[in-house]
Amino acid sequence: MQEREAVVKFKEEIRRARLDIPSAMCYSGDVDATLLRFLRARKLNVDKALKMLRGEVVWRLSTTNLEGGVTVALQAERIPCSAIPV
Repeated sequence: MQEREAVVKFKEEIRRARLDIPSAMCYSGDVDATLLRFLRARKLNVDKALKMLRGEVVWRLSTTNLEGGVTVALQAERIPCSAIPV
């Protein structure tokens, strides 16, 4: 499977999983580049990349700010799974 095909399939799986991605994870607003990083880290295995992405999102949303003990403000801005372009 080539990278482009893997990204398309990954997006489909993200929608199916109804996973919203914190916008802070998408550097320069480039969702495809972010998804490709996860795919490359798992050798284009979509299932493994989805598991890794889900874990990252959960971790980021549960991380606390050491200064105030407040949940990191990643919850404010998310890219809804339905808004991820195909």
